[in-house]
Amino acid sequence: MINTAISSPPASVSPLLSVAEACEYLKVRKSFLYVLIGSGDLPARKLGARTVILRSDADNLIENLPQTRIHDGRAEGGGRAPSDPGIRTEE
Repeated sequence: MINTAISSPPASVSPLLSVAEACEYLKVRKSFLYVLIGSGDLPARKLGARTVILRSDADNLIENLPQTRIHDGRAEGGGRAPSDPGIRTEE
């Protein structure tokens, strides 16, 4: 008799993300995730004491990110002006 593996159905993807899962999913740090939540850009919900994010809300955030053109290795409009104290210029 030959034993065959019984395949289990694929695991369903949960519609809820924990804070840690949302950070991994969005590729952001926890502090920035809370900035997104606090600003209203990413709705969060409470499930008991846990903060959860709907996967669909995370997807909507990604879809609504502004598009930018990349030119010469820099994003247009996203760079800092030379007068910013964090940029050193040769005089």
